[in-house]
Amino acid sequence: MEKKILNILILVIFGISFTQGQRICYSCDSAVDPNCATLSTIPIPVTKTCASLTDSCVSAIIGTRTVRGCLAEDITGPCEGALCETCGANNCNGAIFPLDRAQCHRCEGAQCATITNNNNLEVCLNYVEGDSCYSVVTDEDTLVTYRGCHSDPATDLGRQECTRLDAQGYCVSCTGAACNSNAAKVPSQLQCTRCSGDTACRYGQPTDFGLQCNYDVVLGRQEYCYSYVTANNQVTRGCLYDPITNANHLAECEAGEPTCQLCTSSLCNHESYAYHTCYACDGHTDPNCGTLENAWYEPEVCPSGTLDQVGCFVATTDGVPMRGCVSLLNPDEISYCQSTASGCTICTTDNCNGRAPKTCITCDSSTDANCATVANPTALLQYSQQCPSSSAICISRISNGYTQRACSGTGISCTSGNPCWQCDGANCNTDVLPLDRLKCYKCSGAGCADVTTETNLEVCEMYNTNDQCFTVVTDTEVTHRGCYSDPSSAAAKTVCTEHESGSDRCVKCTGEGCNTQVSKTPATLSCIKCTGAACGNSQASTPGQACFGDVLLGRTESCYSYIHDNGNVERGCLYDPNTPAAISNECTNSPGGRCKVCTAGSCNTEEIQVTETCYTCDSGLDPNCESMTGTIQTKQCPIGTVLGCFRSQVDGVVVRGCAGDLKSGEITLCQRGAQCKLCDGNNCNAKVDFQRCYTCNSASSGAACLNLQDGSINQAVCSDYMDTCLTAIGTNGETIRGCRSSFQQTFPTCSSFTCQTCADNYCNQAVFPTSRRLCHQCSGSGACADSLTSTGDSLSICPVYSATDECYSIVSNQAVYRGCTSSNTEGNTLCNAAGNNCVKCSTANGCNSAAAKSAPTLSCVKCAATDVACLWGFSNSVATRCTSDVWLGSQETCFRIPSGSSAIRGCTLDNPTQCPDGSSTCTKCTGNGCNTATYKRQQCLLCSSTTNGQDNCGSEPDEYTAADCSGDDQTYADRGCYVHVDDDGVVRRGCAKDIDNQLLSQCKDADDESCRYCEADGCNDWPAGASAIQAFSAAAVLLIAVAGKFFH
Repeated sequence: MEKKILNILILVIFGISFTQGQRICYSCDSAVDPNCATLSTIPIPVTKTCASLTDSCVSAIIGTRTVRGCLAEDITGPCEGALCETCGANNCNGAIFPLDRAQCHRCEGAQCATITNNNNLEVCLNYVEGDSCYSVVTDEDTLVTYRGCHSDPATDLGRQECTRLDAQGYCVSCTGAACNSNAAKVPSQLQCTRCSGDTACRYGQPTDFGLQCNYDVVLGRQEYCYSYVTANNQVTRGCLYDPITNANHLAECEAGEPTCQLCTSSLCNHESYAYHTCYACDGHTDPNCGTLENAWYEPEVCPSGTLDQVGCFVATTDGVPMRGCVSLLNPDEISYCQSTASGCTICTTDNCNGRAPKTCITCDSSTDANCATVANPTALLQYSQQCPSSSAICISRISNGYTQRACSGTGISCTSGNPCWQCDGANCNTDVLPLDRLKCYKCSGAGCADVTTETNLEVCEMYNTNDQCFTVVTDTEVTHRGCYSDPSSAAAKTVCTEHESGSDRCVKCTGEGCNTQVSKTPATLSCIKCTGAACGNSQASTPGQACFGDVLLGRTESCYSYIHDNGNVERGCLYDPNTPAAISNECTNSPGGRCKVCTAGSCNTEEIQVTETCYTCDSGLDPNCESMTGTIQTKQCPIGTVLGCFRSQVDGVVVRGCAGDLKSGEITLCQRGAQCKLCDGNNCNAKVDFQRCYTCNSASSGAACLNLQDGSINQAVCSDYMDTCLTAIGTNGETIRGCRSSFQQTFPTCSSFTCQTCADNYCNQAVFPTSRRLCHQCSGSGACADSLTSTGDSLSICPVYSATDECYSIVSNQAVYRGCTSSNTEGNTLCNAAGNNCVKCSTANGCNSAAAKSAPTLSCVKCAATDVACLWGFSNSVATRCTSDVWLGSQETCFRIPSGSSAIRGCTLDNPTQCPDGSSTCTKCTGNGCNTATYKRQQCLLCSSTTNGQDNCGSEPDEYTAADCSGDDQTYADRGCYVHVDDDGVVRRGCAKDIDNQLLSQCKDADDESCRYCEADGCNDWPAGASAIQAFSAAAVLLIAVAGKFFH
């Protein structure tokens, strides 16, 4: 029915022009009737019949008025130009005239703050060529807003407010139909660089990434990014009106103070406030560029840049040198310079790429110990000397344990196998060499008994990889501390070596500043104390008595049982002040004869029996004496200076007998313990040979103590004839081998997984424990970086034993470090600091054998911020293989990150700076082509006139709000919206991605009136079939509109 009536109306309009001889025209003047400017309201405006049959209808602009009527009657002058138009049909002069006439929203008050429809949209009453619309907010709290046309009368209140506030920029003008619809208050769209106080903030900032300002902005109010610079050149950047902006900074910025720089575009506050200079030259045109000699060069100020662009460079390409500023290099050139294999170096201080006269620290610790021990670089400047050549480098090296520092070209150089450090800078060779060189407390005599804050912690004079710190206290209670290898410690070390054949009074330790032991401690032991004939009996039921006095460092609290010449026994505390000096000395220096010493509480309880018989023979007279075969005579022994039996072996002759028969010189020989041994008990000297063991400590002797011994090193004859050999793990994981008697206090019991004994000579040679971890142990970028085999030289026992030990591999600055997690090495320090980037394993010995780097296997979507498609989604089929090698500890990931109004996608290892760890905006993922998700979602009007409730989809599109198109994989190629009218008059609006290719091609065809395609969000909001309707006359449009309103 509606279509039928509409068709009748159209026929009536066309019929009128053929049935009447005189023209009928709209007749009005906007000066009298404001509706004349548009004729868009109902009822239909007044018409008139022209007097002349040949007259035409006319629309004209006279001044600013709109006049419609008959040409001959209503226009006094000629109708010429764009502002006067005639037409030959009835009522043909009803269209908006001119067609480009300004149309603006017109309203006022708080209700005008937000425009949600076109109810207030009006054609401007007065025609002014180039007219524009305005919006002005006069109250920022209540948001009182005025909108209208700039051509409005001067008496119009909104126009007056616009004029009043225009100087402040508060009145916002625009051109285009309905353009003044901006809300009175909206969230800020400005992005600014934001940082504060740190070094990087002083330098230029990236221009492709910033932070959104966090406030609402009133229409017409200017927004600013700011950079605030303090007197000491500290810089703060941000959004001026953010709530977090410092109030003092805000006030100074608004006052125009020189401390503040303002700008108005996004990311505009990126400028640098730090400047640096470099030498610049080009060897292609300057033959002196390589050395900067034979000419005078002035440094040049470098262009501003970000912190990572600050610095100078020296490069050599095809033998031609160049110098200049890093900020002039492109990213590929900077990457090339940062490569260790390149012919380009970068430095970061002013003029650092020049060639100043070179000076180096020059000294030798063999003549001046301070050359090695002074750790303060400033103090070493006293040894600064100018080098003979400006191209010299500075060297620090170890030679025969001594530290030498000098310029290259003066007779010293780095040689393989010795610690050595080379550097290129004025007096740069000041570091302690090597950096992990041992430091010990050093002092002697008064004030050295206890370590205080005034005690000197100093570097050891000599470099020895097995060096130790020591503390020793003499019998006269004088304390010495120092490095065991120091020549200056020689006198103190004599006290150490006096007792090393027995109980070592010199306490050694490994580790920086470990020699802090106190010089003496109060006695805590209890011992049996008695004298007389009955004292020799077992004292198992006798209670012990407390020992008195102090025990000097290096002495072990001990109880003693001593047999006098008359056979009587005396028992007591070895270091009690009232113990006779003769007993104390003999028990200390020659335990095991007359004197029995023990270290446990009340341990001196055993029954003491004077030895009655010993084997007595001489292999010079009886060869069976050595092997103890055949019949060997025994003898009743006298009580002498030394009790018990002995066995000696001098020049290959074995002698056995009673200790009481020995002469003074022979007693001394037996007390030394190398060629003669004493034992207690009847016929105790039956043992064929002295006990011989391997003796070493891996803390000082290293790998030699870990592996199987070669039969000639670290051998010792035990001091106790009845001794056994020991292999044990110390408290710090070190491997200890030796005679059991030497470690009685350290290992009171020895029958566990970490301590074992054996009785044969040299029986303690095996790797211990047998399940000990083996790892590859090496460092560098050469063979150590390759895939290693289980037979390689790098596979060795972990030097420190730990039941939970693991092997590790860590890459730092493209150098690989491998080793054991229990070791205290540079690689282990890097491993601990690297967290998950350090690869650990314990599956098998030598499990840390993987190559340091491998070819990439991951494929990712890659695009730059300059690619408009990068903001959209992708199919994972466009992913391409990553290019950078994958280093151990690194994980291959893809990334995507917003960048300004675009995005960046790629492989994380190919672009490590574009997606830094900890970034809250960068998304990483691990699968092939996993970084495809879109940041941009197309928004379109979605409706169909056949859907219930959407029958106005074609005629009233402004009633629909644009919505997101479906799917996370919206691609740039699939963007866009459409409007389609099918043959049945059904109107559909939607997303281009949801229609087939045939219909999409039809929509993109400009000649096809049934469908339209567009790309902006919400762009498919024009009336369906509008271009076809424009083919009708203006009168037809009006009638159709009337009919549409009526039937709707």
